Amino acid sequence: MTDRVFQMIEDDEQLKREYDSLAIDSSTRHALNARLGRRIREHFDLDNIGRCCAPRSNLIESFERHGRKSSET
Repeated sequence: MTDRVFQMIEDDEQLKREYDSLAIDSSTRHALNARLGRRIREHFDLDNIGRCCAPRSNLIESFERHGRKSSET
């Protein structure tokens, strides 16, 4: 999910411009990416299931993969 969101940002000219204006250096870019990843997980109510170090998006170097939360019985 996270990689797809970053691909969407990368492919949309307006979103990419806004992303670039917020990610002015490597430090702010890292913080922005982490914040976006966390918000994606929270918005879709997902669990972290492991790190992926081969994203398709060029905006990120790695990302946390997410899966559906297991139902409590």
